[in-house]
Amino acid sequence: MSSSHSLNNPDRYPQGSIILINININIIIIIIIIIIIIIIIIIVSTSLTNLIHIGGSTLLLDTPVVVSRSRIALCERQQPAAMGNICGKSSSDPDAFSSPGRIVGTTPAQPQRASLPPRVVGGPPRKLGGGQDSADAPSSAAAVEARRRAAEAAETRAKAASSKNSGKLGQQLAAQKKQSRQETLNEISREERRAREAEQAAQARAHN
Repeated sequence: MSSSHSLNNPDRYPQGSIILINININIIIIIIIIIIIIIIIIIVSTSLTNLIHIGGSTLLLDTPVVVSRSRIALCERQQPAAMGNICGKSSSDPDAFSSPGRIVGTTPAQPQRASLPPRVVGGPPRKLGGGQDSADAPSSAAAVEARRRAAEAAETRAKAASSKNSGKLGQQLAAQKKQSRQETLNEISREERRAREAEQAAQARAHN
C-alpha cells in the first residue's frame, strides 16, 4: 500500500527537474536538425559543383575556339614598340596565324604530299662501275669506233711511207741525206784549214 502511494506521489519528482529534462530534449532535437541541414547543404553544393564542371566541359567541346583571329586583333592593337616584340613580324617570316582556326579536340588536317613516280624495273643492261648512264652509251661507242678507224688510217699511211722509202725513192733520199752530211763535214774542215793557214801567215809576218 505504501509503495503504490509513493509512485503516485507527485512530490517525489520536483518541477524543476522536469523542465530541465524537456530543455535537454529540445536542445538535442535542434542539434540533430542542424546536422541534417548541414549535410543537405553539403550534398547540394557538391551536386552543383559537378554540374558546373560537366556543363563547362560540354561548352568547351561544343564551342569552336578560333585563336588566330583573336591573336591577330591583339597584335593589331598592340603595335611593336621595339625589336623582339612577340607581336611584331618581318616580311621574311611566315605568318603563323594565316591559316584558319580549328575546333578544339579535332585532329589537324594533314598536308598534301606529291605522289612519287612509279619505279620502273628493267631497261637495257649496263656495265658495273661505269659512271655513264645508259643514254651516253651510244655516244661512247661511236667515239671508240672513230678512234679505232683513225688509228687504222695512221697505220696504213705509215706502212705506205715505209714501203716508198724501201724502194728507189727511198734510196735516193738516203743518198741525199748522206751527201748533205758529207758536204757539211767537208765545209767545216775547209774552214778549219783556212783558219790555220791564216794563223801561220800571221805568225810568219810577225817573225820577219
